Amino acid sequence: MTTRDWAGLDQWRREGSQIWASKRLDESTPWFDGHFPGQAILPGVAILAMICQATRMGFDEALVLRQVARVRFRELVTPGVELVLTLDLKESLDEVEALFSVNAGEQNFARGRLVFARRDRGS
Repeated sequence: MTTRDWAGLDQWRREGSQIWASKRLDESTPWFDGHFPGQAILPGVAILAMICQATRMGFDEALVLRQVARVRFRELVTPGVELVLTLDLKESLDEVEALFSVNAGEQNFARGRLVFARRDRGS
């Protein structure tokens, strides 16, 4: 199983430069296995994997993660939460920047900025 399988988003849509996606997390979600016994907590890398997947789904070209910047994990994510990912995209010839926020209702779990290089454009 790859991280792409683990991050599998339940819903996804793109409108212009914005992407919305969601993922319902229950105790059977593989990311919780062993992290941590007795108190399941979603690893931050799982949130980043979801953001990467949501971004890449919006493009017909390969995007390579180049930079993770200003990422803040604000709250612990536990089973039973439905995360809503909101991404604002900024595109140039060489890269795609995704400013993201991860929420459940009014609660913010994470926010930050990822930068992807466009692989087939000379990167």
